[in-house]
Amino acid sequence: ENGALFTDISDNPNEDFAKFLATFNSTLDKACKLDKPKTTKRTQKKNPWISTSIVNSVIKKHELKSNWSKSVTRKLPQGNAVLYKKFCDYRKGLNKIIKWAKRNYYDKQFEKNSGDMKKTWELINSIRGKNKRTIKPSFVID
Repeated sequence: ENGALFTDISDNPNEDFAKFLATFNSTLDKACKLDKPKTTKRTQKKNPWISTSIVNSVIKKHELKSNWSKSVTRKLPQGNAVLYKKFCDYRKGLNKIIKWAKRNYYDKQFEKNSGDMKKTWELINSIRGKNKRTIKPSFVID
């Protein structure tokens, strides 16, 4: 099918290009696309206390770092001091906000589950990283 594109040339170049583009995109999708979306340590699914405003602030922090990094040269090995100070101050403030949001989230969860010991211990264990995992077989026989 993929080889037929190059042998089946018509008189209409727009049609030929559309066929080529469709084949190229489908091949690219098969070869390069991820099966599931990428998750980072700042995703909403993994960390429910991370709001969209915090994600936007993290993006802004990355932009500030990028601006400072671009100012680093051989003549200025430390980079622009003003840009560095702006980046550091923003990073410190953002870290405080993230810690506050996390603490606030868990406070509300403990309040909500205060009467249920099972839920409380599930919450404690999730904070500690001690989640129950199902045992998965190391190999699958078809």
